[in-house]
Amino acid sequence: MVIVDTVFNILIIIVGIYYVFFKLKVRFKLHEFKLKYLKQIFGYSVWIFVFGLVSMLQWKAGHWILGRIATPEILTIYGIGITLGTYYGSFSTAISSVFLPRATKMTVANATNTELTNMMIKIGRISFVILMYIFGAFLLFGNQFVFLWVGKELGVDGSFEVWLIAILIMIAYTLPLVQGFGNSILEARNKLSFKAILYLSFLILGAIFGAYLAKNLGALGMICGTVSGWFIVQNVMNFYYHKVIGLNILRFFKELSHKTIITIIIVICLGYLTNYIPGNGWINFIIKAISYSIIYAVLIYNFGFINYEKELFKSSLNPILKKLKL
Repeated sequence: MVIVDTVFNILIIIVGIYYVFFKLKVRFKLHEFKLKYLKQIFGYSVWIFVFGLVSMLQWKAGHWILGRIATPEILTIYGIGITLGTYYGSFSTAISSVFLPRATKMTVANATNTELTNMMIKIGRISFVILMYIFGAFLLFGNQFVFLWVGKELGVDGSFEVWLIAILIMIAYTLPLVQGFGNSILEARNKLSFKAILYLSFLILGAIFGAYLAKNLGALGMICGTVSGWFIVQNVMNFYYHKVIGLNILRFFKELSHKTIITIIIVICLGYLTNYIPGNGWINFIIKAISYSIIYAVLIYNFGFINYEKELFKSSLNPILKKLKL
């Protein structure tokens, strides 16, 4: 696996070099060495490295701790719960990562804090709608899915614990994912140091707290300790965004919840009724998932979206509809 990762990383670097030199035709002038640029690059790269360290350790720490104090079954439960929880983040990260160039461009162009807040709201609402679709589905049917998947090995209690761990991760993940554009602004302004130190500090404290809880609660205790550190970090970061960066976080939350919260609550209530559909196998699960998806799409479009989002949705579907007509 390590060899495969290494080969793919090398291939990506080679493709990147080819694209820069032969497609973009970028030429570097190495006539003069400027130390200030090297310091800027190094200062930026250090904090990116710290974030990479945090991303690696936030899950590995739990595995290491449970590997020393818990049984293999508990370690398996923790690992599966982590896997399901982290998949949740990949959907929104794919969206927010696209907007780093936009944040950089707006920062270089000296965009006002109001303009940056507006963009953060637009991206945040789209991310929130996508995340709540996934979260609502997993909240309603995730326990059944986990049991169908690994229930024979882990049993009813083990499957429930996997589901609960994944739910806790999803809850903790939601806010930083919705505010992904805020992180892009920090990168564009080269202000990652505070967030990096904060995350690393509470990662360590959360791991220590999780290790204490894991002695009695097992995998669930470990994840509770980790998640508690995340919640503290997010509260501090919202204060930082508001006071230091100048984003209007109060307005962000107000606009984020406008029309979406009440609609999502109604969707989850209606989705719960699908649990009364007879059966408990894969076919039953698929029918529930399709029913929930239809309910979510119809209600969120008609009652949760604002006009801008409806137009964006239509414009995204137009190319697909044109191809279908052909």
